[in-house]
Amino acid sequence: MKTVHKTGPRPLLLGAFFVLGMFPGRLVLAQADDSDPTREAPITDLVADDDAPRDIEDPGLADGAPVDESALSAARAVGVEPGAQISPEESRPPPPPTAQQVDAPTSFDAQVEALTRELDYYRSGAESFSGDMKDFIRLQYGEQKALLASQYESSVGELERTERERRMEAIERFQAFLQKYPDDPKYTPDAMFRLAELYFERSSDEYLTRSREYERQLAAFDQGALVQPPEPPQPSYERTIGLHQTLLRRFPDYRLTDAARYLLGYCYTEQGQNQEALEAYQDLVKLNPKSKLLAEVWTRIGEIYFDASDRASLEMAISAYLEVQRFPESPYYDKALYKVAWTYYRLDRFSDAVAAFIQLVDYADRQKKLVGVSGSDLRAEAIQYVAISLADEDWGGLERAKEILNPLEKKEYVGELWKRYGEILYDQTRYELAIEVLKYNLERYPNAPHNPESQERIVRAYEQLRDFDRATDARETLVATYSEGSPWAKANAGDPEALARAADLTERSLYTAAIFRHQQAQAFKKAGRSQESRTSYVAASRAYEQYLSRFPKSKNAYDFQFFLAECLYYSEDFAQAAQQYDRVRDSQLDNKHLEAAALSSVITYEKLVEQQEAQGKLPKLELLTAAQRKGRKIDPVVLGPAEQSLVDSSDRFLALLPKSDRAPAIAYRAAEVFYKHDQLDEARRRFEAIVAKYPASDVARYSSNLIIESYLAVEDWTNVERTSQRLIEVAESSSDPDTAKKQAFVESLRVFKVGAQFKQAEQFDAEGKFEDAANTYVRLVDENPAHEFADKALFNAAVAYEKVRRFDTASGIYQRIYDSYPKSALAPRALFRVGINAEKGFDFPAAVQAYTALVERYPKSENRADALYNVAVVLENQQEYQAAANAFKRYAETFPRREDAGDVFFRAALVFQKMKAWPEMIDTLDAFTTRYRNSKAQRVRLVEAQKLIGDAHAAQKDSARAQQAYAACVKEFDSRKLGVTSRAGAFAARCAFERAEAQFRSYDAISLDGDSRTQVKILNEKAKMQRLVERAYQNIFDYKRVETTLAASYRIGYSYERFAEALFAAPIPKEFRGREEYELEYKAQLEDKAAVLERKAEAAYRKAYEEAKRTRVTNEWTERILEGLNKYAPEEFPIQKRGKAVMQKTIISGNGLDNLRRETGNTTQPGASLDGPAESPTARAGGEVK
Repeated sequence: MKTVHKTGPRPLLLGAFFVLGMFPGRLVLAQADDSDPTREAPITDLVADDDAPRDIEDPGLADGAPVDESALSAARAVGVEPGAQISPEESRPPPPPTAQQVDAPTSFDAQVEALTRELDYYRSGAESFSGDMKDFIRLQYGEQKALLASQYESSVGELERTERERRMEAIERFQAFLQKYPDDPKYTPDAMFRLAELYFERSSDEYLTRSREYERQLAAFDQGALVQPPEPPQPSYERTIGLHQTLLRRFPDYRLTDAARYLLGYCYTEQGQNQEALEAYQDLVKLNPKSKLLAEVWTRIGEIYFDASDRASLEMAISAYLEVQRFPESPYYDKALYKVAWTYYRLDRFSDAVAAFIQLVDYADRQKKLVGVSGSDLRAEAIQYVAISLADEDWGGLERAKEILNPLEKKEYVGELWKRYGEILYDQTRYELAIEVLKYNLERYPNAPHNPESQERIVRAYEQLRDFDRATDARETLVATYSEGSPWAKANAGDPEALARAADLTERSLYTAAIFRHQQAQAFKKAGRSQESRTSYVAASRAYEQYLSRFPKSKNAYDFQFFLAECLYYSEDFAQAAQQYDRVRDSQLDNKHLEAAALSSVITYEKLVEQQEAQGKLPKLELLTAAQRKGRKIDPVVLGPAEQSLVDSSDRFLALLPKSDRAPAIAYRAAEVFYKHDQLDEARRRFEAIVAKYPASDVARYSSNLIIESYLAVEDWTNVERTSQRLIEVAESSSDPDTAKKQAFVESLRVFKVGAQFKQAEQFDAEGKFEDAANTYVRLVDENPAHEFADKALFNAAVAYEKVRRFDTASGIYQRIYDSYPKSALAPRALFRVGINAEKGFDFPAAVQAYTALVERYPKSENRADALYNVAVVLENQQEYQAAANAFKRYAETFPRREDAGDVFFRAALVFQKMKAWPEMIDTLDAFTTRYRNSKAQRVRLVEAQKLIGDAHAAQKDSARAQQAYAACVKEFDSRKLGVTSRAGAFAARCAFERAEAQFRSYDAISLDGDSRTQVKILNEKAKMQRLVERAYQNIFDYKRVETTLAASYRIGYSYERFAEALFAAPIPKEFRGREEYELEYKAQLEDKAAVLERKAEAAYRKAYEEAKRTRVTNEWTERILEGLNKYAPEEFPIQKRGKAVMQKTIISGNGLDNLRRETGNTTQPGASLDGPAESPTARAGGEVK
């Protein structure tokens, strides 16, 4: 499997340039960047561990600790010194000729001379500008970009404007020249060529200007100033292309046709027209075989084929690049070698690719010997890809490498190839093969300068394999083989750089692994890769232990001891980490890690306790309040070894660093351990010491709280009150500069003091002595009317009175809350409870008054909505329907965001329905549909509203409007796509049935009368009408509602029956009267038709009967169906006598009065469903809060 993508490094950017001496006055095109292909650098920067096991700044790796230099990136931006300046006068081109100077000559030669002079002026300015621009670009590089841009912006703008003006003057003169002399064989082609160049420069400048504008707009878009992203500009060189094409067509023998074809291809390439560019370049190599541009053009041809990527194109690219090799002096020679090799690689022709890469290395080294510098900046890339090819699992391998590289053993670079091969294998995590290759290299070339680095790479490979024994052996081999006096050192005595590297590696190899693993673990940790981080911390711990065991007296020993503790901590070996922190804390070597180690020791023992709790080795004890301890027996629990070590470590910290900012918190946590273990006496002793020693600290306040909690836990109310008073005195005498915080703390202690009284009241309540509890709460408030809990005490007292059903007394207490504490959060709730209690006492006017007062006085109360709702319910239950409806509507309008707002608004219409106030009902339903047209929650109600509007109109005998409403109901249902199983389906089915009924009534009203022709016409009309009526009833089946389905089924049969009866009742036409034969014949025909209709009626009734049996429904419609069947089959379907109905005179409710109310937030749908039980109006009761 390949280890790199087949796209390879980025394509070479080949410069577009000409040899300056090709012709006089030649314009120079800017050369593009031709630097090395970029490669992704390894991320090897040291990562500081910014998340230490403590809440202090992590010292990380100590200052002066050994650092792996290979892990540091040393890239620096290269540019001019800050503040350097260039005078605009130095870069200003000479002035252009005046109009008089240009226009004065009249002869042809004079015109040519003037244009040549003009071009010289322009060239001078352009060259000067080009040089200035390059200087500016260099100045803007790196850190100086923003500074220099502001300094030279005006100068650059002036130069650009000058260049544009001169370019336009030159263009106009060349255009004028060509108009005057379009066919001169000597000067016209030169003028065309130079004008094409000017077009090119102008197009490039315009593209640059558009690009700047695009960047400006893009920045504006990124900042949100533009809604749509701008369109990126595209270069356009059509004027240049057209002029060159004309030049080549009209002057095929022009001396610069190769340059014209080159520029033609270049312009096509810039416009993305690669096929046209390819044709231009191919014409050049074919028609200009002696051109100086052949090397570059063949390279560009190769690039076009290379970018096409298909196999055939890549083969063509190879052919093109091979053409470049005919020009070994060309600057494109080494690039062509490289691209040939890379193309072979992309074609999986690894043998050819490797051979070509090696050819490039050979060329580069030969050139270096000749001129002192490498012949190619792509040499490193070539070495790299030879190694990558050899490392390919499908093609390469060690034996293949031997086959290719061993014949090159006399080449100086062959060891470098082996080394890079091994490094690639290492990077691919093929560590075992990497070790084998690197060892082979070391054995075959034992004195190569780079061998120490290879040996160090072997060490790391073993570490990656977790073979730490062999890693240690490899480190010892590195020290023994490459230290001073070794055979390798003697062989490389003339290479001081190699000796220095070896000395550094041998010195550092024994501790580099520890540093590397530590940094690697930190990097994994920062990246969130917890498992890899922990594994690396384990490895780092082992490495530190190895180093310390061999070099205990090293200058790094103290730091490494601390680093070892850190790594043990992050390895989650908390037991060993804590002991190691203890050793650093108590070390006599140094004290720079004293505070960090002491603090980390405490925290690590805490982690150890947590770990043992998670493992079930220690019980997990919580910091319980007195309330949480209630009902539990309090027995002291012995501390476990880890917990005792935590306390000892904390005490050691306090002894060594008593003035540390962290001392109060650590003392508090130690005391907390005893509190959790119910060793309350020891906990109180420690908490008391904290209060005495650090009275102004936050932990003193926490300690005070837990002292009181410890007494609360045993329900020692006397000590709660006594201790609260004593702690108040301590706090008031403390020197805490934050008086506001101190006062707040004192007030909180007073709360504890009063809380003891509260607890006594609560105890009464818990024992069921509700009246005693209520009296205690009232007495507490009488004694402390300004206490912050006074309102709460009264509220609890009222609740207690309610429990003994003293509702009037409870209401009086509630009344006291909102009279005495009107701004209390409980005041509106108290008022709400007054209303509830009034209802319970059947004092409905008082209930309405209380609810109304809450609504008016407390607009932000959470009970306001329920109060207004209850007003409406009470009024409705009192049959004050008009007021109730108005209250329901006010609720919906006042609280439009509540979920039940729509339902309550709808309920107002149902109240009007009870009143039979049809106009008000219709108006309310119309308002409902307008208000909630877009509410998804009210989709069913919107359908029901149209049905009720129809019912209201029907009740007023307004059939037309009723039918309109029924039609609107069906339409509303269809548009909402609610589904026939929804409640809305029942409403739509009923409305559809009512519409069908209207059709039936029109159909049934048609009677046969008149002469025979008239009766025939009426008969056909009635038959047609019957089909429409039947179809209308059949459509009702789609709603799948039993009642309407049975009704529609009956009506279908009944429509046939009524048709038959109409035929039987039809009068004899006057023209047949008195003519017995005709009368009999006419009657016989009508009876025959009626018999058919009766059979259809019977069939329809039977089908309806079967449906009724299937659904097991008995109702009015099933009785009618049986009546219809009895007419045609009386023996099969006899009529059963109905029993007498008995009036129910007793109202039965499944709920008591209290249960008729609903809790706040539990809303019911008002109104009644056609297919479900009607909903009862219920009030809402506020919950009891203690």
